[in-house]
Amino acid sequence: MKTKVFATLIVIPLLASCTIRTVELRSDIKEFIASFSLDYAMEEYKSAHFESDEIMFYYGTNKKVEEIKIIDFDYRDENSLSYTLHKTVFEDDEEISNDIYQLRKDDNGKYYYGVDEGEEIDETGVKRLFTDFFYTKISTDGAYHSHGQYYGDYLQDSSPILQDYVTIDLDQNLYIFDYEFNNSETEDLKQKIDKQRYEVNEIGMLVNNYRYKKENGSYYQNTISVKRI
Repeated sequence: MKTKVFATLIVIPLLASCTIRTVELRSDIKEFIASFSLDYAMEEYKSAHFESDEIMFYYGTNKKVEEIKIIDFDYRDENSLSYTLHKTVFEDDEEISNDIYQLRKDDNGKYYYGVDEGEEIDETGVKRLFTDFFYTKISTDGAYHSHGQYYGDYLQDSSPILQDYVTIDLDQNLYIFDYEFNNSETEDLKQKIDKQRYEVNEIGMLVNNYRYKKENGSYYQNTISVKRI
């Protein structure tokens, strides 16, 4: 029996958009998210470190798959760009692949990305390596950026209906979302656990994200950390 791959963001049933606009946002959240900026985030995170540890356990086969990703990049100097993705995959705690993808530039100024020598990519492909860290999807006529480590647009849009689960930590300058549903007192195959805690800084960038979901004996877990260097 296989389970779905669960998203890293909890999807809480949203109200209709017209209703969302009538929900009054708490003043502390409103003030904090006002400083979110994609442009500023991409300027501040020209050099960064990312780690993700994703685990999926399939009840029917008792199979566990774990994928660890580590990304380091630096685009502060256009003449000396660097990008490395280290991906390791385990099945039932046995390593089955260990690959390092690197961006390199040859003596003729051509860029290559991939394992070992890699494949040639153009300037658009090189730029996409870095922008994909922040977002991979653009919507609402280019105004909404999502599916990356920049959470600013998502939180500015969704905070009115998330706010019951949100704390603003002014000492650490963090927007903290903490949600949990847990009926684990029921018998194992009827257990449903769904929880997530993530922290976003004052410019809208993810700092930490912990996601766990269990259903019908199978579970998904993902731990992410992001640091600017």
